[in-house]
Amino acid sequence: MTSLTGSAGAGSISAEGEATLTCESADISGTAEAGGTTGTISYDFTNCHMTVFGSTAKCHTTGSPLDNTFKTSGTFYFITTPQKAPGTLITLVTTEMICAGISSTIWHGNLIGTITSRPVGPKALK
Repeated sequence: MTSLTGSAGAGSISAEGEATLTCESADISGTAEAGGTTGTISYDFTNCHMTVFGSTAKCHTTGSPLDNTFKTSGTFYFITTPQKAPGTLITLVTTEMICAGISSTIWHGNLIGTITSRPVGPKALK
């Protein structure tokens, strides 16, 4: 098994008919299995919030130790996108997010992303 780690800057998640969740940073970790083409992945987003009725509300997932962290996990698969580019398909577990202690949103489903660069050297997945 090969472990992987990463980080990201500010980003957002949106769904039709819902307010946009914005987080200031993210840490990503995972373990590749089955020859490196699939594995488990987890996300730890920090400083997460939504703007609801003109006010900023801190958001967190059920069980998070802080009121502005969003944690989720799932399974990843390395794929080739319809555009013939390398990518990932991530299937997330169902995760409940709570904002301002009153608004509850359930997140689940799949994410597809395109890989635009990969690490080189000893940390690169082979």
